[in-house]
Amino acid sequence: MLTFRRVSLVVFCILAVLFCFSDSEKKRKLDAIEARIKESKTLSESLINEYARVGDEQNRVLQQEIQRLDKERKLLELRLQEVRKLSDASSTVAEQLDFLVPYRVDQKFPAFIWQTWKNDLNDAKLNPEIRSYIQSWDTVNANFVHEVLNDRNAEKLVKHLYKNIPKVVQAYQAMPTPILKADFFRYLILFARGGVYTDADTEALKPVPNWFPNWLNADDAGLVVGVEADPDRPDWAQWYARRLQFCQWTIQAKPGHPVLRSIVANITETTLDRKARGELGLAPGSEEGADIMNWTGPGIWTDMLFEYFNSVAAEPVTYETFSKRETGTFVGDVLVLPITSFSPGVGHMGSKSVSDPMAFVQHHFSGSWKPEAERM
Repeated sequence: MLTFRRVSLVVFCILAVLFCFSDSEKKRKLDAIEARIKESKTLSESLINEYARVGDEQNRVLQQEIQRLDKERKLLELRLQEVRKLSDASSTVAEQLDFLVPYRVDQKFPAFIWQTWKNDLNDAKLNPEIRSYIQSWDTVNANFVHEVLNDRNAEKLVKHLYKNIPKVVQAYQAMPTPILKADFFRYLILFARGGVYTDADTEALKPVPNWFPNWLNADDAGLVVGVEADPDRPDWAQWYARRLQFCQWTIQAKPGHPVLRSIVANITETTLDRKARGELGLAPGSEEGADIMNWTGPGIWTDMLFEYFNSVAAEPVTYETFSKRETGTFVGDVLVLPITSFSPGVGHMGSKSVSDPMAFVQHHFSGSWKPEAERM
């Protein structure tokens, strides 16, 4: 029989059980909420950190761009100062040339071959042998662009390339003889465009890339020249301008090379000075050849090369540095080839035959610049 006490006890037990279940569910829900809060906090902190990181990266990129633009601005300001200086009468021809064609040794040698002839190649008076020599450069160097310019087009090209340096054009036009202009043109075209200049009476024996020895990377060189004469005799001055003389009938260069800049500036200033003094005419009689060689020819060319060698080499460079050599010599960024390379088969001064592995170009000494009666 149920009594009040028993009923009260049952009710109390039931309420106790319900309270326990309610407290457990509440705790579970509280734990879940706390977990969500912790998760949200972690995610929030992660997002804040990521935003800060992205912001730092964007700031870093922005700062780099600002620095780049500032550096570019400074370079442009410097360039502007140079341009203003060029318009100043105090700027030298050499400074103007340096601005016109900046030199970079790390560039490739342009695949150009430049030659000149007084008339077009379809000229009926063109000697068949000269025509065959010119053709040899196409045959041996099929991948090169080969330009043969007549006198008229050569002058037009000089005017175009040097229109911003009027003194150079004035000097070229003032020259009284074709040989002076022919000499000057080779330096002008190589300085402005680079590649190979070679006289019309030269014959290509081996491809231009083969001129470089295996031990030299062409990317490290900016100029290739050859020995023309190495006369080991007491009367050498009767025959040559210098004890050891570099030829200029064949030259390879990268645009803007300092030696070319120096010789273009030298010839320009010498010519305009002679013009101002009324002395453009060549020296009379037997002195004419020496005048040409020292004005535009191998004499001044050799002087400019030695001046450059001694500005870049640690030790003094003299004719003995290259005398009687049978392989190439590398000074600064200039490859100097032995006499056999551009003067094979001359029969003296150590020159070997045209079949020698070091024979690259044969000069036939036809003198295309000479008056018709004096040509070979």
